[in-house]
Amino acid sequence: MILLAAGLALAVLQAPLIPIHDCIMIALGMLILRVWRSVSLFAPANCFLLGLIYATLWAHWQTVQQLPSEMAGTDWQVEGSVIGVPDRTSQRQRFNLQVDRLQPHGWDVASIPPIGRLRLSWYHYDKPLMEGDQLQLIVRLKPLHSLFNPAAVDYKRWLMSRGIDATGYVRSMQQHVPDAGSGLVRLRGWISRQWQGAQLTPANSALFAALTTGSKQGFNDRDWALLRHSGTVHLAVISGLHIGFMAMVGWWLGRLISLLCYGRGFLLPCLGALTLALVYLLVSGSGLPAQRAFIMLSVLLLSSGRSAYMGHWDRWWLALVAVLLFNPLALFEVGFWLSFAAVGWLVYLAGQPRNWITLLRLQFGLLIGMLPLYLQFFSSISLAAPFINLLAIPLFALLVPLLFLHLLFTAFDLALLLPVLVAMADLFWWVLSELQAQEWLYQTLPALTPVSAVMLLVVLFLLLMPSGAFPLWLACLILLPVIVGVPSRQSDLVYEAWVFDVGQGLSVLIRVGDYHLLYDTGPGYPGGSSFAYSVQPFLEAQGIETIDDLVISHDDKDHNGGAEHLYRYFKIDRLHSSYPTRYEPQRRCRKGRSWRAGAVQFRFLHGSDGLSDNDRSCVLLIEGAGCRLMLPGDVSGVVEAELARENPQPVTWLLAAHHGSRSSTTPLAMRQWLPETVIFSSGFGNPFGHPHPEVVERVEKFGAVALNTAEVGAVRLMANSRQGCSYETMQQREKRFWR
Repeated sequence: MILLAAGLALAVLQAPLIPIHDCIMIALGMLILRVWRSVSLFAPANCFLLGLIYATLWAHWQTVQQLPSEMAGTDWQVEGSVIGVPDRTSQRQRFNLQVDRLQPHGWDVASIPPIGRLRLSWYHYDKPLMEGDQLQLIVRLKPLHSLFNPAAVDYKRWLMSRGIDATGYVRSMQQHVPDAGSGLVRLRGWISRQWQGAQLTPANSALFAALTTGSKQGFNDRDWALLRHSGTVHLAVISGLHIGFMAMVGWWLGRLISLLCYGRGFLLPCLGALTLALVYLLVSGSGLPAQRAFIMLSVLLLSSGRSAYMGHWDRWWLALVAVLLFNPLALFEVGFWLSFAAVGWLVYLAGQPRNWITLLRLQFGLLIGMLPLYLQFFSSISLAAPFINLLAIPLFALLVPLLFLHLLFTAFDLALLLPVLVAMADLFWWVLSELQAQEWLYQTLPALTPVSAVMLLVVLFLLLMPSGAFPLWLACLILLPVIVGVPSRQSDLVYEAWVFDVGQGLSVLIRVGDYHLLYDTGPGYPGGSSFAYSVQPFLEAQGIETIDDLVISHDDKDHNGGAEHLYRYFKIDRLHSSYPTRYEPQRRCRKGRSWRAGAVQFRFLHGSDGLSDNDRSCVLLIEGAGCRLMLPGDVSGVVEAELARENPQPVTWLLAAHHGSRSSTTPLAMRQWLPETVIFSSGFGNPFGHPHPEVVERVEKFGAVALNTAEVGAVRLMANSRQGCSYETMQQREKRFWR
């Protein structure tokens, strides 16, 4: 099983995939060896190769189903049904559509791709959609794509793991048949209406809906902050715990029936647990974490009978293999690592006596045992989590079954349990509010470095030793540097800059030691901004809480769209901009204004003067270690030519003005500045055609390397006192078969 899991994992880490004909040749070779040699000799290798071939073919099938890149921006007539609860705001609703029929609209194609599921947005909608609605639409589709930034969610991988084959938006609604779904869909809709119609606070309504239907739309930013700071997010969104709660109720119901029937067998309790867990899985929307938990539960229960008994660790490995067989991309899910790590830790501690002291030690053991994963994925930890989970887990173990019992009573116009449910939910939110007031309980920890990772592994090894074999206080002493941060050796890196992949917009972070400058905040949209999921994850992963200098180049939504979100979550010491804003303290960027951070000089070459917003852009030059970075905003070719004449010195890296539009990055600028690398910050399939082919050709003609964030992801620029000036892209750092 270990080798099978290794083969499955290696397959999805490939870049590129092994060709299908090579998979066939490997399979034939395995068959020949099986015939001519002893199976015991080659069984381990065969298990590894079997996992590798299976996941590779699965990955090929996933890519074949997707909309081809040459069909980007094409219109289609599609018929299908809404699956899942639509994500709705006042101006947009996003939903998944199970495709029943697909054909081109207004154009011809030789073959139609086998698309099974779409993720669509409907802007300025006039009809709210519900799960199960049958639709006939005209949609504009584009291939799966995601912004590619460090520490950020890989949206394309997220879509693939959920069976989405293309994305797009609704151009027109031709037919809408509501309430056309199955009985299960109508049941989910009825449950949602019960919570909306009840006299509940928004927080309680959102919590009850999340625990019964899997919908997370009702939670606001404050609710999420409370859950995150208390380490209880896993309780408010359906996960393995909730499947376990319902399975436990089903087990005892089966046990009771078995005793009433004078039976002592294993079958009825096991059947009851699986049945109730399956019903809960279906009613709650069959989310990926719930599916994974149900697979784990099924494997653990079905392999624990007397006729097929397996050890705890054997069942753990079997469940892991089953999850990867169901969806090999689960390897990249944070929940996959957290759930299996938590279960593995519990398996190790299962032999200890059960009492309240042991439960408290178990919670702290989980906190320390899961610390490496928390640091890797969240760079933060809630010190209150062991205490609150000790209270909240039993509370939710009772709350989840009572919610469904209440719904059963509601069908007969009885609301007997509602006051009890409200009291339990109010207690939960009150405890979370009280804990949030104690800010020290939520700690943002340093990013996990190789040294701190080794120290964490040493601590875990010591904790795994028999009780009393090693002093606990010494293990905590070793853990202390990880909490406060391990001093790093003096680096030759003078400064670095991250040009983030924010879509059709711009955001650049410059780091000089502990000094941070952010140039622009990315684009804004009616429903938010890309800053939240492209830039913010990296800042949080690096433990950056303060931006020393923020430069907003000019008053365009693709450059200042994330400013409001930035000010909400981070401290800004100084703001420089070319136009008046509502943020203070603010200074206008002016030609000649300069400052230093360490050995790096920052100087504005232009700003606040011009006939248009674009031409008033703040133009910033960064110099250090012989590496020069030019950030020209959206200035036109006229202003660019003036800058080139006034500042004819060569630059190392040039961020193409106005995202590579035809009117910028002129021959004069290229001739004067002679950049080694030109970076285009543009959106995938943007309607402006940025960067313009003529500009890209011009850049390459002058011998510069052209990098487009839409193709290579975020770009890291490094000014090193010894190695000189270099760069790397996310495409180079993280090679994946789906990119």
